[in-house]
Amino acid sequence: MTGDDNEFWRFSCEIYAAAGVAVECLRLQDKHDIDVNLLLFCAWLGVQSRVALGAEEIDLCRAETAAWCRSVLKPLRAARRSMKPIAEAATLRNAVKALELEAEKAQQAMLFALAERHWPRRAGVWLPSAGNRNIWTFCASYGLDASEVLPSLCSALSARGA
Repeated sequence: MTGDDNEFWRFSCEIYAAAGVAVECLRLQDKHDIDVNLLLFCAWLGVQSRVALGAEEIDLCRAETAAWCRSVLKPLRAARRSMKPIAEAATLRNAVKALELEAEKAQQAMLFALAERHWPRRAGVWLPSAGNRNIWTFCASYGLDASEVLPSLCSALSARGA
């Protein structure tokens, strides 16, 4: 299964496109080295009413793709970013950007498979408050207050469930 064949990827694309969410997520990625895919996964697990996460569950999720992120995703991101100031590298930079997106899809497919193994699906139930709770728990693991650093994400979850 590729990353865009599952409901988690589709959820992520929809929520990430909501006003202000991408800016918040990228700021946290740059400033606090937050794994945005994992953040969105925590939100998705909650809103799909699969699980209310605690620290142990977040650690399990983080461990599932840690090696992938360390050996594939982060090096691609670093390579793309290092090419940004070099105008002559624009074509190569765009190719690396496309590879980075494919690596993110692969990470999301891994996380989706984890959800399928560990937390049963509850069709037809949408719980934005549980998604927000998981975001707060995730952010707390970084010493951050989600209501301060991710107000747009929390709002997007609530609006989608309205």
